[in-house]
Amino acid sequence: VDKCFENEDKIYFPDGVKKDEPVVRLKDPWDIPRINELADYILPQLELRLFRTNVLVHGMYCYRTKVGDYNKEHSWLWHYDNHPEEVIKVMIFLTDVDENSGPFEILHREGYKDRPSTRIDYEKWGKHHSRLKEQQVQALINKGYITEKIVGKKGAVTVFDNNNFHRANLCKEKHSDVLVL
Repeated sequence: VDKCFENEDKIYFPDGVKKDEPVVRLKDPWDIPRINELADYILPQLELRLFRTNVLVHGMYCYRTKVGDYNKEHSWLWHYDNHPEEVIKVMIFLTDVDENSGPFEILHREGYKDRPSTRIDYEKWGKHHSRLKEQQVQALINKGYITEKIVGKKGAVTVFDNNNFHRANLCKEKHSDVLVL
């Protein structure tokens, strides 16, 4: 993965995104050596052990979060994604992720789904503002919500409903690489 990120031609910079953003994404994660082996291993495990049905991967992204003191905007703000209910994200750590390497963070309350999706299909969905203000976050914490940073060793897998509140965190000491299905 390091070799892929060293080559700027392999990095995706969408229109309007500056090269000094805190996160960069590979254009084609299939360029990662042995990625097919990883997919051949992990997808049947997810089908058999977690979902107990066939899965469809409709997107695969490889992100690197860089070390730095950047403005907290976009994914670094508490939000939910408003995907259809059936969409679940699977994050595979390609580096060790700890408190200082930009852990993913969730805001949750046991047994409670935060946001029902307003997306029904590609034609019927309501666009809305999905970012939370600081006072909204504090009100949720006052109701019993807790924040939890998701950390783990290289190779760890986390599965999450992206319609729940979550955010990215900045890397303080070392970068982090993740693969998201």
